[in-house]
Amino acid sequence: MVNENGESSSEITFGTGQISGDFFKDRVCLADSICIDANFISATKETTEPFQEIPFDGIMGLGFKDLSMGAGFNIIDDLTEKGALPNGQISFYLTDDGDSEVTFGGFKSEHLASDVVWAPVQLQSWWQVGVKDITFDNEPKNLCGSNGCKVAVDTGTSMLAGPSHLVDKLSDMVNVKEDCSNFDDLPKLGFQIDDQVLNLMPDDYMDRSSSGCSFSLMALDVPPPKGPLFIFGDPFLRRFVTIFDNGNQDGPRVGFAVSNQGGGAAKASQLISRVGYSVGTPGTAPASSGSAGVNLHLDSGVMGGAVESSSDDETVSSDSARLSSPEPTSAPSTETASQSASDDIFTKMFSDTSANEIETPVSSPTEHFSRSKAGSNSNSGDDSLARMEKLFDKNVLLQNKKTGRRIVSVKLHRSDRAT
Repeated sequence: MVNENGESSSEITFGTGQISGDFFKDRVCLADSICIDANFISATKETTEPFQEIPFDGIMGLGFKDLSMGAGFNIIDDLTEKGALPNGQISFYLTDDGDSEVTFGGFKSEHLASDVVWAPVQLQSWWQVGVKDITFDNEPKNLCGSNGCKVAVDTGTSMLAGPSHLVDKLSDMVNVKEDCSNFDDLPKLGFQIDDQVLNLMPDDYMDRSSSGCSFSLMALDVPPPKGPLFIFGDPFLRRFVTIFDNGNQDGPRVGFAVSNQGGGAAKASQLISRVGYSVGTPGTAPASSGSAGVNLHLDSGVMGGAVESSSDDETVSSDSARLSSPEPTSAPSTETASQSASDDIFTKMFSDTSANEIETPVSSPTEHFSRSKAGSNSNSGDDSLARMEKLFDKNVLLQNKKTGRRIVSVKLHRSDRAT
């Protein structure tokens, strides 16, 4: 098939690699009741790194259309416009116990341990919402200024990240001792939406191990106009069931409710609170949304290992619509060896590192990529993007976390009918 500009193929450059492939249209079924005719890229060539190690077969982006390859290449629009997504909602329930789920068409009340806090989407690119301020124990710290802070809620990121100047300031304010001696005295770290606060506990924003404690938010400088930006990845999504709602009559929004996994119900009054109060009134979970929704199990796993420098022209050829090696693990996850593979495909960062020290990272937006051919809605003319692409040529991965990371993946059903 060809896109609206007559192109039949394209090339995508991610933060740590590149693919090229042809455009196809086929019947894609998330389940028997949710099927659409979808356009996608079938990869015919991909760089060795990182694709030889990634545990999934492809990438199904759930962002808005300005991140897509062109008209007809957006899964959210396809599902919504064809009536295949009840309520226009997709919700994620992430756990550490192997029972994570994604619900296409609503959310399940039994996963929620509180009422839902809703935030309108500010920018329809990634799912970006605004927070008024950052709080410690529900007290605002005046860190976001009069315009507030931007936050991208991202199921494709396995960490928490934020603008470097704010991450540095937060680290100084938290002031954790390297020997963890003040760990029990650390504050709840919160993000204020209107007068409500979504809190993370010290276990969520700290790396704690036998070797000591360290602040785990990663410095990530997304350039204007989309940045500066915080990114809520896996640690946040484990605390809060997250509902991406594209069917709201007043515009897209993101909902957050305390997850009932990992003792969440017992901590609900701490995790959702109000400004100035020591504890909150999180309310009760609303009834399940979307009786016609489809619940799919999410796999999780580990991805890691040392990464050697590789040339951009090293490639792995493919004769099928795969974007990775068939190794059946499933989550962007890494161990903490020096210069090891440290993050998922969307958030690999590059920096020169020594054996024991990480220098200030050169950052990139989470799902930022360039596209080399027409019909892609790319910002390839941006000077900032050009500068980042030069930095991406470095081949040393930035190790930025000391805990294992994961991604979530879901298996799709193949229809017997091709188009």
